[in-house]
Amino acid sequence: MELYDNLTQDKIHHLGPRPVISVAPECKVSEAIALMKKMRSSYVLVLDGEKLDGILTERDVLRGILKGDEFMGAPVRSKMTPNPVTVASDDPIATAVEKMTSGGYRHLVVIKEGRPSGVINVKNLIHYMAEHFPEAVYNLPSQPDAAFKAPEGA
Repeated sequence: MELYDNLTQDKIHHLGPRPVISVAPECKVSEAIALMKKMRSSYVLVLDGEKLDGILTERDVLRGILKGDEFMGAPVRSKMTPNPVTVASDDPIATAVEKMTSGGYRHLVVIKEGRPSGVINVKNLIHYMAEHFPEAVYNLPSQPDAAFKAPEGA
């Protein structure tokens, strides 16, 4: 019950969202990738002024490159994920877990006072779990459903 309580009481801002890294919709994909590399980031937000237009992630880049189309010179707006799923900074962490799990997302944009204030990703959640429940996280077998045929070390 302790895990459930923490996930429903602790807020998204406790996860330490990464700062907003953004580009304009007209920016070329190659420029967005250069910024991602420079900032050591797996995403850039696409902002039209202060309005969130979309997000470009490593996954979007890989998919675009694999398609083989005119990807690098294209405007980010044409290759981004539009209308990304968001969470409020004061939402419970359980909200982020549910949205990431049900949607298969690795990044969620954090909104504060109607504007993007950061991004959380799966690593934020893993670090949170490891910090708050180290015994449960560090003692998990690599394949939880696997069973040993013989006692280890025997």
